[in-house]
Amino acid sequence: VASEALDVVRSIQFEYFRAMALGRIAKYPPEIANEVLDVVRSIQSDSYRSIALAMLAQSLPKELISEVLLLTCSIQDEYFHHSCILGKMVEYLPEKLMNEALAVPCSIKDDSYRAAALQVLAPYLPEKLIKKALDIACSIQDEHHRAEALSGLIPRLKTIETNFIVWKEILHLLAYGDRELFLTDIPNLAPAIISLSGGDKKALQLVVGAMRDVCRQWP
Repeated sequence: VASEALDVVRSIQFEYFRAMALGRIAKYPPEIANEVLDVVRSIQSDSYRSIALAMLAQSLPKELISEVLLLTCSIQDEYFHHSCILGKMVEYLPEKLMNEALAVPCSIKDDSYRAAALQVLAPYLPEKLIKKALDIACSIQDEHHRAEALSGLIPRLKTIETNFIVWKEILHLLAYGDRELFLTDIPNLAPAIISLSGGDKKALQLVVGAMRDVCRQWP
Protein backbone atom coordinates (compact mmCIF):
# COMPACT_ATOMS: atom_id res chain seq x y z
CA VAL A 1 0.00 0.00 0.00
CA ALA A 2 2.81 2.41 0.90
CA SER A 3 4.52 1.72 -2.42
CA GLU A 4 1.32 2.53 -4.31
CA ALA A 5 0.87 5.69 -2.22
CA LEU A 6 4.41 6.74 -3.10
CA ASP A 7 3.63 6.32 -6.82
CA VAL A 8 0.69 8.67 -6.38
CA VAL A 9 2.92 11.19 -4.56
CA ARG A 10 5.45 11.08 -7.41
CA SER A 11 2.73 12.02 -9.87
CA ILE A 12 1.86 15.24 -8.03
CA GLN A 13 3.16 18.16 -10.07
CA PHE A 14 2.92 20.99 -7.56
CA GLU A 15 5.87 20.63 -5.17
CA TYR A 16 4.09 21.95 -2.08
CA PHE A 17 1.39 19.28 -2.29
CA ARG A 18 4.01 16.64 -3.13
CA ALA A 19 5.93 17.58 0.03
CA MET A 20 2.80 17.56 2.18
CA ALA A 21 1.69 14.22 0.76
CA LEU A 22 5.09 12.67 1.52
CA GLY A 23 4.81 13.64 5.14
CA ARG A 24 1.22 12.50 5.52
CA ILE A 25 2.03 8.84 4.88
CA ALA A 26 2.51 7.74 8.47
CA LYS A 27 5.18 5.09 8.09
CA TYR A 28 7.30 3.99 5.16
CA PRO A 29 8.62 0.40 5.08
CA PRO A 30 12.43 0.21 4.95
CA GLU A 31 12.45 -1.30 1.46
CA ILE A 32 11.08 1.89 -0.14
CA ALA A 33 12.68 4.46 2.18
CA ASN A 34 15.43 5.30 -0.33
CA GLU A 35 12.78 5.88 -2.98
CA VAL A 36 11.07 8.29 -0.61
CA LEU A 37 14.30 10.28 -0.28
CA ASP A 38 14.60 10.34 -4.07
CA VAL A 39 11.20 12.00 -4.21
CA VAL A 40 12.42 14.54 -1.67
CA ARG A 41 15.47 15.24 -3.82
CA SER A 42 13.19 15.89 -6.78
CA ILE A 43 11.69 18.88 -4.96
CA GLN A 44 13.53 21.99 -6.13
CA SER A 45 12.12 24.52 -3.67
CA ASP A 46 14.08 24.79 -0.40
CA SER A 47 10.96 25.60 1.58
CA TYR A 48 8.92 22.67 0.26
CA ARG A 49 11.86 20.25 0.57
CA SER A 50 12.25 21.44 4.16
CA ILE A 51 8.60 20.71 4.88
CA ALA A 52 9.01 17.18 3.54
CA LEU A 53 12.22 16.55 5.51
CA ALA A 54 10.75 17.88 8.75
CA MET A 55 7.74 15.60 8.44
CA LEU A 56 9.76 12.57 7.32
CA ALA A 57 12.23 12.77 10.20
CA GLN A 58 9.64 11.04 12.38
CA SER A 59 8.62 8.32 9.95
CA LEU A 60 11.72 7.15 8.06
CA PRO A 61 13.79 4.23 9.38
CA LYS A 62 16.41 5.42 11.87
CA GLU A 63 19.25 4.12 9.71
CA LEU A 64 18.34 6.74 7.08
CA ILE A 65 18.28 9.74 9.41
CA SER A 66 21.85 10.51 8.34
CA GLU A 67 20.59 10.93 4.76
CA VAL A 68 17.94 13.33 6.02
CA LEU A 69 20.65 15.32 7.79
CA LEU A 70 22.75 15.36 4.60
CA LEU A 71 19.78 16.69 2.63
CA THR A 72 19.26 19.32 5.30
CA CYS A 73 22.81 20.58 4.80
CA SER A 74 22.17 20.85 1.05
CA ILE A 75 19.39 23.40 1.56
CA GLN A 76 20.55 26.91 0.72
CA ASP A 77 17.88 28.90 2.55
CA GLU A 78 19.27 29.32 6.07
CA TYR A 79 15.88 30.01 7.65
CA PHE A 80 14.68 26.48 7.01
CA HIS A 81 17.82 24.90 8.50
CA HIS A 82 16.76 25.70 12.05
CA SER A 83 13.09 26.52 12.09
CA CYS A 84 11.66 23.85 9.86
CA ILE A 85 14.01 20.87 10.01
CA LEU A 86 16.41 20.79 12.97
CA GLY A 87 13.65 21.39 15.48
CA LYS A 88 11.72 18.42 14.11
CA MET A 89 14.56 15.96 13.63
CA VAL A 90 16.98 16.63 16.49
CA GLU A 91 15.26 14.34 18.99
CA TYR A 92 15.58 11.47 16.52
CA LEU A 93 19.28 11.96 15.82
CA PRO A 94 21.59 9.34 17.35
CA GLU A 95 24.56 10.64 19.34
CA LYS A 96 27.00 9.59 16.62
CA LEU A 97 25.40 12.09 14.23
CA MET A 98 25.42 15.08 16.58
CA ASN A 99 28.83 16.24 15.39
CA GLU A 100 27.44 16.34 11.84
CA ALA A 101 24.37 18.17 13.12
CA LEU A 102 26.64 20.88 14.53
CA ALA A 103 27.88 21.44 11.00
CA VAL A 104 24.48 22.96 10.21
CA PRO A 105 24.85 26.06 12.46
CA CYS A 106 28.50 26.27 11.37
CA SER A 107 27.35 26.64 7.77
CA ILE A 108 24.78 29.33 8.59
CA LYS A 109 26.01 32.86 7.92
CA ASP A 110 23.05 34.78 9.35
CA ASP A 111 23.68 35.38 13.08
CA SER A 112 20.04 35.08 14.14
CA TYR A 113 19.53 31.75 12.35
CA ARG A 114 22.85 30.40 13.63
CA ALA A 115 21.86 31.27 17.20
CA ALA A 116 18.45 29.66 16.74
CA ALA A 117 20.01 26.48 15.35
CA LEU A 118 22.35 26.23 18.35
CA GLN A 119 19.45 26.74 20.75
CA VAL A 120 17.59 23.87 19.08
CA LEU A 121 20.58 21.52 19.30
CA ALA A 122 21.83 22.47 22.79
CA PRO A 123 19.58 20.21 24.92
CA TYR A 124 20.50 17.13 22.88
CA LEU A 125 24.25 17.53 22.45
CA PRO A 126 26.53 14.98 24.16
CA GLU A 127 28.94 16.39 26.74
CA LYS A 128 31.94 16.03 24.45
CA LEU A 129 30.44 18.49 21.95
CA ILE A 130 29.44 21.26 24.37
CA LYS A 131 32.82 22.99 24.08
CA LYS A 132 32.53 22.97 20.28
CA ALA A 133 29.01 24.41 20.48
CA LEU A 134 30.28 27.10 22.87
CA ASP A 135 32.99 28.05 20.39
CA ILE A 136 30.39 28.33 17.62
CA ALA A 137 28.21 30.52 19.84
CA CYS A 138 31.12 32.80 20.67
CA SER A 139 31.89 33.17 16.95
CA ILE A 140 28.57 34.92 16.35
CA GLN A 141 29.31 38.56 15.59
CA ASP A 142 26.06 40.19 16.69
CA GLU A 143 26.12 40.54 20.49
CA HIS A 144 22.36 40.10 20.91
CA HIS A 145 22.23 36.86 18.93
CA ARG A 146 25.43 35.65 20.61
CA ALA A 147 23.66 36.12 23.94
CA GLU A 148 20.68 34.10 22.66
CA ALA A 149 22.94 31.23 21.62
CA LEU A 150 24.81 31.26 24.94
CA SER A 151 21.53 31.33 26.83
CA GLY A 152 20.58 28.02 25.24
CA LEU A 153 23.92 26.47 26.20
CA ILE A 154 24.09 27.65 29.82
CA PRO A 155 22.14 24.69 31.28
CA ARG A 156 24.69 22.33 29.66
CA LEU A 157 27.84 24.04 30.93
CA LYS A 158 29.67 22.43 33.83
CA THR A 159 30.67 25.16 36.27
CA ILE A 160 33.67 23.28 37.60
CA GLU A 161 35.00 22.49 34.13
CA THR A 162 34.54 26.02 32.75
CA ASN A 163 37.19 28.44 33.98
CA PHE A 164 36.75 31.90 35.42
CA ILE A 165 37.79 33.76 32.26
CA VAL A 166 35.25 31.86 30.14
CA TRP A 167 32.42 32.46 32.63
CA LYS A 168 33.35 36.12 32.90
CA GLU A 169 33.09 36.44 29.12
CA ILE A 170 29.79 34.54 29.09
CA LEU A 171 28.25 36.77 31.76
CA HIS A 172 29.45 39.85 29.91
CA LEU A 173 27.93 38.66 26.62
CA LEU A 174 24.62 37.74 28.24
CA ALA A 175 24.21 41.41 29.15
CA TYR A 176 23.63 42.11 25.45
CA GLY A 177 20.46 40.02 25.47
CA ASP A 178 16.97 41.15 26.39
CA ARG A 179 16.29 41.70 30.07
CA GLU A 180 13.57 39.04 29.98
CA LEU A 181 16.02 36.55 28.48
CA PHE A 182 18.64 37.33 31.12
CA LEU A 183 16.11 36.89 33.94
CA THR A 184 15.25 33.41 32.67
CA ASP A 185 18.97 32.60 32.68
CA ILE A 186 19.49 33.46 36.36
CA PRO A 187 18.40 30.04 37.78
CA ASN A 188 20.82 28.31 35.39
CA LEU A 189 23.57 30.79 36.24
CA ALA A 190 23.21 30.36 40.00
CA PRO A 191 25.75 27.49 40.35
CA ALA A 192 28.32 29.44 38.32
CA ILE A 193 27.80 32.63 40.31
CA ILE A 194 28.24 30.78 43.61
CA SER A 195 31.29 28.91 42.31
CA LEU A 196 32.95 32.05 40.98
CA SER A 197 32.42 33.77 44.33
CA GLY A 198 34.30 31.00 46.15
CA GLY A 199 31.15 29.24 47.33
CA ASP A 200 29.57 32.30 48.95
CA LYS A 201 25.79 32.10 48.43
CA LYS A 202 25.47 35.76 49.31
CA ALA A 203 26.76 36.43 45.81
CA LEU A 204 23.29 35.60 44.50
CA GLN A 205 21.77 38.21 46.78
CA LEU A 206 24.25 40.76 45.49
CA VAL A 207 23.35 39.92 41.90
CA VAL A 208 19.64 40.30 42.64
CA GLY A 209 20.34 43.60 44.40
CA ALA A 210 22.31 44.87 41.41
CA MET A 211 19.50 43.87 39.08
CA ARG A 212 16.99 45.80 41.18
CA ASP A 213 19.21 48.85 41.02
CA VAL A 214 19.33 48.57 37.23
CA CYS A 215 15.56 48.20 37.04
CA ARG A 216 15.09 51.31 39.15
CA GLN A 217 17.43 53.31 36.93
CA TRP A 218 16.07 51.93 33.64
CA PRO A 219 12.48 50.69 34.20
